[in-house]
Amino acid sequence: MNGQRMVPWRSDMEGPIEHYVHVDGHAMPDIASMVNERISNPEELLCQYDTEAIGSTILRQLNDKRGGPILRLSASGGCTRALAYNWHESAPTVPIDSASRMNFAIGDLTEVVIVAAIKECLAASEQPAFVLENTLEEQATVHIDVAALQIAGHPDGLMTVPLRNREDGSVEGVVRAVLEVKSMSDYGFRKFQREGLTENDSYYGQIQAYMMATKSDYTYVIAYGKQSTSKDTTPPFEGAWIPANPEYQEALVDKYRRVIESDSPEQFARIPPNRKGQLVFPCTYCTHLHTCHAGAYDKVEESKWLQKTTKVRTYAAKDNS
Repeated sequence: MNGQRMVPWRSDMEGPIEHYVHVDGHAMPDIASMVNERISNPEELLCQYDTEAIGSTILRQLNDKRGGPILRLSASGGCTRALAYNWHESAPTVPIDSASRMNFAIGDLTEVVIVAAIKECLAASEQPAFVLENTLEEQATVHIDVAALQIAGHPDGLMTVPLRNREDGSVEGVVRAVLEVKSMSDYGFRKFQREGLTENDSYYGQIQAYMMATKSDYTYVIAYGKQSTSKDTTPPFEGAWIPANPEYQEALVDKYRRVIESDSPEQFARIPPNRKGQLVFPCTYCTHLHTCHAGAYDKVEESKWLQKTTKVRTYAAKDNS
């Protein structure tokens, strides 16, 4: 993980004990612990919320047509060829099904509850651990400029965070940071608990793009394990401070530039199937699957990991792998 938990210390000012983690030689807020405590202990709300706007966000999967900008910062960590299909306005060949839309809705709901929990924690503290702005219905639109084009995105929040001394809690500096909330499958959540985010994770490109657009030093990613239960021995929330990666960000700009200047998506390599001929993530969830991998087909197979269950696996056509 990007941060080792330390024993909470109490500041010399009045207020609740604040939780911190070790990050790059400093102490930074352990926001996941704050969220877990607040949600575990319901109290009267201190902040005002635009419930109508929030409700519209949660219900948007019922009227979402996936229109809008062709290129989005949220897709920055994805396949270059998929970005090119979007840029060249290739018609999707795989519809977004109800299961996917419900997962999107769960993600929207997760963001609302977690962000509100953070806001409530800060409002209840006489000495807030950081400043959080541009959340929920007040999200900021940020962008990076590539080849005279503005590629936009919407971070879940923007923060101003003090860097504290690990021993006595004194403030040694201040950094700008992005807040991103994610709901994750059991596999993704356990991996995040072990490793945080790496360059191979699709979310990594998104948060690096947001940091580049906002000139931020860090992103705090807080994840909810959406398959968590009350029987689990660990909290359903995990967090990690991810530092800005200038080299990755430069490569990201180059990636977008190559897509914008391309003549066809086919000039970018496809993600190949595995040695069994199966297509892997993100191909299996891509709306351009059958354009990219013509002849791909589904096969229902018995799962080797879960008893008495079946799973649909997607295979590449033998002459198109």
